Amino acid sequence: MVLDIEKHRGIYQFGPAYGVMLANDLHPVGSVDRVLLENMIRLNPQTVDFLYNNFNPLEVKYHPRSRPTLEKYVEQAVGNRKNELSVVQGITKFCEEIALMAENTGPDNLIVGGTEEEIIERKTDWCTDLSRAGCALFQAAGFPSRMAYLFDISRAYSGHAIIEVFWKKQWGAVDPTHGLVYLDFNGQPAGVLELQGSRELVLKNELNPYPDQFKEAALANYFIREAESYNYPKAKVNQYYRTILEMAEKGWPGGLRWLHNEDE
Repeated sequence: MVLDIEKHRGIYQFGPAYGVMLANDLHPVGSVDRVLLENMIRLNPQTVDFLYNNFNPLEVKYHPRSRPTLEKYVEQAVGNRKNELSVVQGITKFCEEIALMAENTGPDNLIVGGTEEEIIERKTDWCTDLSRAGCALFQAAGFPSRMAYLFDISRAYSGHAIIEVFWKKQWGAVDPTHGLVYLDFNGQPAGVLELQGSRELVLKNELNPYPDQFKEAALANYFIREAESYNYPKAKVNQYYRTILEMAEKGWPGGLRWLHNEDE
């Protein structure tokens, strides 16, 4: 049977509530971040072979010196590290430090989007922005990488963006926001597929474990060599997300729940 990949693509793969949430994303319509969401492919038994064998070319066609500021950040992150694990850890730690340095990220001040250089310079803990910046850093360092979107669809607003990086000849999940390089029980890269199938593996890697965040996942290709084909506008918080963020700041009195009747 021929796989019709379009049946597994897009923002409505995880039900109407999450579809509404993603349709109201903070990033402007037509921005790189919206395009990536609209083209993400759900990871499931029908798509797994395609996603882990044919989806990504394993050659990074990045042109050296085309992004000098980005390359400067790679040098800062990598330093004298040589082996693949230490390089991957260095870039991931660099991203985590960006998240830790983020300030003025409340609803009144939060800015999303922009180029990867702009994201790194302004500092942010917004996972989609930081993961895209991480993708760019890894590709500038010579590692294939792609966006990974995680959802616990049993809960409201439970989405998270990380990346997968190809190292040691296999895909491994990396969480730039929390500085996590996921490893299996043998110390090898652990991809989203493996983590999706093993709560024990998630618990092994996470300091503050939330294994159900891997319940559902989707992958999207992002090649920085094609940056000229994308738009990189910045935006402030829209009204839809302002309500959610303000409720989060209050600690979700009354419990986590859909606020805009997304589930109806």
